[in-house]
Formats: sequence, structure tokens, C-alpha cells
Amino acid sequence: MKKLFLGATALMIGGVAMAQEVTPAVATNQTNYQHANASEVTQGSEYSADYQKARVRQVGLRNSSVITQDGLATSVEFGNSADVYQLGADAQAEIAQNGFNNRGAIAQIGGGDTNIDGNKAVLLQGNDDAASSDNIGIISQGAPGIDDVDFGAEANEAILTQNGTENKASITQLFDRNDAAVDQVGTNNLSTVLQVASEDLSAGMEAVVSQNGADNISVIDQAPNESIAGSDSGRSYAETNQLGDANQALQVQRSTALESELGETAVINQGVDGVTSDNAIAIQDQRGAGNSALINQSGTNPTDDGDYAKQRQVGGNNYAEANQDNSTGTASTGNFSFQDQDGWDNISVNTQLGLANKAQSKQVGNNNLATTTQEGDTNFAHITQMWSNSVATTNQVGGFNHALVNQMEGQSSLINQDGWHNKAAVFQSNGADLPDNQTELIFGERYEFTPNVPTLEPVPHLTVTTSPY
Repeated sequence: MKKLFLGATALMIGGVAMAQEVTPAVATNQTNYQHANASEVTQGSEYSADYQKARVRQVGLRNSSVITQDGLATSVEFGNSADVYQLGADAQAEIAQNGFNNRGAIAQIGGGDTNIDGNKAVLLQGNDDAASSDNIGIISQGAPGIDDVDFGAEANEAILTQNGTENKASITQLFDRNDAAVDQVGTNNLSTVLQVASEDLSAGMEAVVSQNGADNISVIDQAPNESIAGSDSGRSYAETNQLGDANQALQVQRSTALESELGETAVINQGVDGVTSDNAIAIQDQRGAGNSALINQSGTNPTDDGDYAKQRQVGGNNYAEANQDNSTGTASTGNFSFQDQDGWDNISVNTQLGLANKAQSKQVGNNNLATTTQEGDTNFAHITQMWSNSVATTNQVGGFNHALVNQMEGQSSLINQDGWHNKAAVFQSNGADLPDNQTELIFGERYEFTPNVPTLEPVPHLTVTTSPY
């Protein structure tokens, strides 16, 4: 039964959209020298443009840069600004901006191999909304040496698209074969992506972010271990989709070098099937190999706390899923889901429909399965499973029901409650001591996170907050 369950949930992860192929416009080489760098700057492509600013610096072989800017700014402080800096070989960069006071910067620093650098970046701001203004976007692939350590980049691809007002986004990718795509529409959205892979054309990392609304925040932080220098790891994938206002999402993945062939997979959807999400928080933290995590949340609660889901996994081949949405038409908001797994091959799934339900599970060991389904209002479920091979299932319909399960080593528990104010507690083990007097369900705390957002000047060679002139 357990293997079939994992196969069904794995299909949900496999169905996410991958980052699109990045194809920058390529500048025309007007010389007879095949290794020449080439650049094109066009300001006023469709209409006349005023007070636009562009700067290009390229060092190396066969690099290409294309900048296109439109907009009728009324003074120098309202013109668009674009910066490109490329060092290495075969890098391609494109910046296209339309509107007012948008600022874009691309920096690509190769790994020193003039045959395979080949980084690509596209930054588009205001191209689908000519009234777009005050957006800031930065793509940085590779970085100059710090303490005699070079963070060169090869075969990375990034695309950043923003339409609206006062959106901010930065993509930073170090070492090789990382891919990132960020798309923001609306007002005052914020996205930061950091990906640190390994040298010598490693498997790389992949991140996809889509935000539509106002004041949404997404932070994706992927690295193979705690060291910024990177090490061998499998290809990890993280995706965040947010539709609505004031949602927050944070994903951190650290693949271990011991299981380098297995990357991590994490997906967050806040706003599901066209139903928006307001004031929801989703947090996923995975450290290990081959772990997968999925959060689906939707619910309109513009004044109070929305849904909250946090998932933490350490070890390998674990799967965690939280579903808290009203896409079925059932009102759903203010729900709390927390799942913590440490070990291998554990599965935990929380599904909640209604208002102010809480579900929490903790599994330490291997091959444990925890499933909680709650429909109604103010139901509470808590599962703790230690060691290995235990199964716990809790189903509650109604309101103010309480279910508590505490199991150790190869136990099985099934709780079904339909109605109001029911209470059930199960304590099972193969002889090890368990608390028999636990009557209160203790849950983790909901909290909002304040991401450590860069000042959007991560590239030493570029400054986009002030005019270069």
C-alpha cells in the first residue's frame, strides 16, 4: 500500500512546469573577426524615447549584448536604466525595458574556459505593460574572486520578467548549469533566487517563480551544503507560484554530497485553480537527498491570517504534502499544517478544508506513513512516530475534534471521527516507554519571516540605484 501511495503523490511533483528555454536576442558582429564581442543598443525602438540610459562592458570572446528601451520620461530621474557586464566567452545578454524609471542589470562572469562559458540571461521589464514603472531587476551569474576563490559560471540560464509597479527581483547563480525563471505581475512583489551548484559542468539547480498580485514575497535558496563554495550534488528543483496578495513563500534546499545523484524537489502553490490566496505563508526546508515536498494553499482572508504550512525534511527519499485550499468551493482559511521528517522513505500528508484547523506530524526513523484529513472548523490532529515502519491515519469531519497519536516502531493506528467535540488518543509501542498522560495537543507556532533581501546591488561592477552618468 505504501509504495502505491508514494507513486500517486509523486505524479503531483512530476507535473510541474519546468523553466523555459532562454533565448536572448543576439547582436550582429559587424567585423570580419569571428571572436569579436558584439553589442547593440536601441533606445526608442517603437516610439521616440527620452532620458534613457544604457551601459555595456564586455571582456572576452564572442560575447553578445542587446539593450532595447522605450519610454517618454519627462526628466532624467524618470528614464529607464540598463547595465550589462560580461567577462568570459560566448555569453549572451538581453535587456528590454518599457515604461518609466525601470532599472535592469545583468552581469555574467565565466569560469575561465573560453570554449564552454556560454551563460545566457534575459531581463524584460514593462514589455507587456507600457505603464510599468520603478521596477528593479538584477541577474548575476558568476562572481569575481573573493578570498582567492573564484565563483565563475558556465552554461547558466536565467530569465526575469516584470510588469507593473515597484516590483523587485534578483537572480544570483554561481558555478555551472543553473537555470532560473522569475515572472512578476502587479505591484510591490519581491523575489530573490540564489543557486549555488558545483564546478566542472555539474548537474546544477533549477528554480521557477511566478507571482501575480501585490506584496507577495518569494525566496528560493539552493546550495549543496552550507558552504558557498559548493560541492557535488544532484540537480535540485524548486518552484513557487503565488496568485493573490501578501503571500510569503520560502524554500531552502541543501543536497548532501554523500548522495550526489539525488537532488531535492520542492513546489509551493498559493492560489490554486484560479482561486487567489491572501496572507498565506508557506515554508519548506529540505536537507538530504531525493526528498520531495509539495504545498497547495488558497483562501481569501485579506484582513486576518491566511493558511500556514511548514515542512521540514532531513534524510533521503522523504515525501511531505500539505493541501489547504478552497478550490472545491469549501471555505478554507486560517488553517495550520506542520510536518517534520528525519530519516529515510517517510511519507506525511496533511489535507485540510475549512477554517482554523491544525494538523501536525513528526516522524523520526524510516518507512513511516502519516496521513491526516480534516474537514470542518477548528479540528486538531497530532501524530508522532518514532523509529520505523509505523502507519497512522486520522480522519476528522465536523468541528472541535481532537486526535492524538504517539507510536514507536512498527505500529498501526486509524482514527475516524465525525461530529463535534470528539476526542481520541492512541499510544502504542513494542515495549518502549511512551507518555501515557499526554492530554493536550501542542502545536508549533505560526510566524512571518522577514527574508534577508539583498539591496539589489549584488554585482560589484553594476549600480542600478543611481544613474551611471
